[in-house]
Amino acid sequence: MKKQIMMLIVTLAFTILLSGAVSAADTYDIGVNVTQQAIANSNLGLKTSESNLLITTASTAHLNGQTTEDSVQGVVDTTNTLTKDSQKITYGQGNLLIINDPNGPLEFTFVSKAAKRAIRAQKYSVGSTGTITFGDVVYILADPNMSQDAWKYATQQLGDNAYNIMAIANLWAQGAPADLLATTYSTGTIGQGNMINYAMVKQFQQNYPVSGKKSNYIFSSAGGYNDEAALQGEFGFNYDLYLLNGGDPTKLSIMQYSSDTKTGLFALLKMNDLRSTYGTVVSGTLSELLFNNWLYNNYLKANHLDQLYSVLMLKQIDESAYKYLWYDPTTGSGHGLDDAYIAGLPNLAGTFDQSQRVIPVIDIDTMNQIGRNAFELAKNDPAYLAYLGYTGILTEMQAAFIADLTNGKIGVIATPYYMNLQGTSIVGLLDGINYANNFNIHTLMTDTHPNNHAKGTLGILFFKVVSVDLMNSANTVINKLMITVTPDGAGGFTYSPGNKGPGYINAMPLMFAQKAPWNFLRVFMKVGCPRCLQEDLDAAQYGLGKYPLQQFEEYILMSIPVTAASSSEENWCKNAAVRMGLFGVSPSLGTYLSSGGPMATTDKPTQYAEYILIKWNYMTHKGIAALIQYDITAMNALMAIDGYTNSANWHLDKVYKDTDNGYLNAMFSVVREIPLTQDSFNALTAAGGDPVEYLLNYVTPVTPSQGTSGNVFATIGGALTNAWNGFGFSSTSTSSISSGSEANQFNSAIETSPVTIASKNTGIPVFVILLAIFLAIMGLLMYLRRGLIVDTLKGHGRPGK
Repeated sequence: MKKQIMMLIVTLAFTILLSGAVSAADTYDIGVNVTQQAIANSNLGLKTSESNLLITTASTAHLNGQTTEDSVQGVVDTTNTLTKDSQKITYGQGNLLIINDPNGPLEFTFVSKAAKRAIRAQKYSVGSTGTITFGDVVYILADPNMSQDAWKYATQQLGDNAYNIMAIANLWAQGAPADLLATTYSTGTIGQGNMINYAMVKQFQQNYPVSGKKSNYIFSSAGGYNDEAALQGEFGFNYDLYLLNGGDPTKLSIMQYSSDTKTGLFALLKMNDLRSTYGTVVSGTLSELLFNNWLYNNYLKANHLDQLYSVLMLKQIDESAYKYLWYDPTTGSGHGLDDAYIAGLPNLAGTFDQSQRVIPVIDIDTMNQIGRNAFELAKNDPAYLAYLGYTGILTEMQAAFIADLTNGKIGVIATPYYMNLQGTSIVGLLDGINYANNFNIHTLMTDTHPNNHAKGTLGILFFKVVSVDLMNSANTVINKLMITVTPDGAGGFTYSPGNKGPGYINAMPLMFAQKAPWNFLRVFMKVGCPRCLQEDLDAAQYGLGKYPLQQFEEYILMSIPVTAASSSEENWCKNAAVRMGLFGVSPSLGTYLSSGGPMATTDKPTQYAEYILIKWNYMTHKGIAALIQYDITAMNALMAIDGYTNSANWHLDKVYKDTDNGYLNAMFSVVREIPLTQDSFNALTAAGGDPVEYLLNYVTPVTPSQGTSGNVFATIGGALTNAWNGFGFSSTSTSSISSGSEANQFNSAIETSPVTIASKNTGIPVFVILLAIFLAIMGLLMYLRRGLIVDTLKGHGRPGK
């Protein structure tokens, strides 16, 4: 028996070794480690490629409850040693694609594109203990001649999201623009839905730009990957959202309404499914990758956009139509996308122009030079240096600037790479600012505020932290230099200094100086506006703390527009980005829903519903729904007790530092929590109703008490779990949102459930401890001889094996 146990231990050790397990320390080291291994693998070819790409959950994923943004910096620093600029992973050239998955695993997939079209990929996954596992390099070019064996092997090595990785990589290799690829942040994939939604939204914006008191209202159905382009704000597109279950997921409507004139328009658009035109397409297979490339090159890139989607109706609306469709305070709800009602509205004069190009012009060199010029002005021009507080002779000012830069006291905030300026992509701008590698992920920050890119100019903010009072942020001193870059009409640009700009110009540098949590900073950078943002950050943090995910669970969030007591509807698009960023939900995945107009939970204007949080078990199809409510009076009282009148300062000094969440628990509450089955979930999220009313009046059915006999396998499983826990170990698991692709049926052979050592290990049998020590020694010996063992037993895995 002992001999059998020892053989089992050796077998397990060999299995771990051959899976490519490597231990790493902190998250920066993890980033360096995975990148060094990827660069060293000649099969992947990062050193010899034409260009490289990284698809990663780093900076959004968590590792043992900690944020992972430093792992991105580890990748950036390590690839900086590569020869070509296009081989380096940078913050500004669009080859660093972040997938928002705060509840999922930390993963890095490196992709290389060779001069002869070959595309190869290798995926690295990080377990809860920091152990890195990786599969073979695989050939992933969408090639009609790829064999079924090669396809199957690629999906096995890339894991559950293999198809999504290949879809993104192939369109990147086709030259898809940065603002299109950026939609993968919350979809996790790219395909027909993303491309058509991209065309719809950009052309609507071209036909009907927002001005004055006009707002855009989007009506859609959950799921289908066709709701994301507008929601991420890549084009300065403000909106409110009506998105519930039911209806045709291929339809998207945009209503534009003026609160001044009480008039507007309604465009009903339909995505055209071109799969039948192309031929046979099976979702999640090689045929869909080939279809995506065909669709991009022949329609989106070729600007045949009238074939991608149809304008079914273009109607005039008045106040009564607005209330019927969006929100009527008399009935407490809106009807949403009611085709019959819309058809009866009067036609809008004019046509919808689908001829305008949506893919931006790419001019990396020009944008790179703009960034360099801005940095050089901030570093060398005495008029610019004066805004940052430097005085004296120029050489002294420059030396002081460099010293502060080196010590991390200087940061910069610029427009992210996926935005556009007057139809030109700004890819290259951030790399120009950082051409000397003086900034990192914490000091090279981005902001999507439309004043910085959608108003005909580029705003680049440099700031210097003069002094910091971590206990009282009102005493922190920050000097600011806003460089405004304006096209001169002759192909050049003019630069002017100042210290004024949008609201973030004060908020973000202060958050940086006061060491605000990364999770808040990253969604702030995505949102771009501080107004009404803090409340939503608080609400999200409260829900995350109140309802942590368990095994096989995912979040589904029903957003509720705020009432007039809190903030205007025009900021809702910003709040939505917060919720999506922190919860990891997405309209395209059907996990982010919205009910339309404001719905108060009480008669008091100081209390209102924030959102309905659903925690759903996708294995049992059961869950709970909780209505989260905010109390303004409670917040004001807490601020007064602490002696604050400024909410931003109060949050930085008190709320963020409150590890027990006492402040959040006082400001927010669960009005009601109800159990959900599939039927009640469908009723709660159905279009045309009032989900708040449904939840408040839901009658929980009484069911007979369940027996304890259960399933024999479940009983055995529970006994094994209890025995395992008795040894001082606990198994953990993270849930992920299924993409629905057929590729998900393949599980990577190298992926294992993470195991964490329990904090208390009293009562562990001595033989278990001895076995653990022996296993550790065996693992160490094998790791030291790893190269020989791997070469002997595994050989060199070749792409396309």
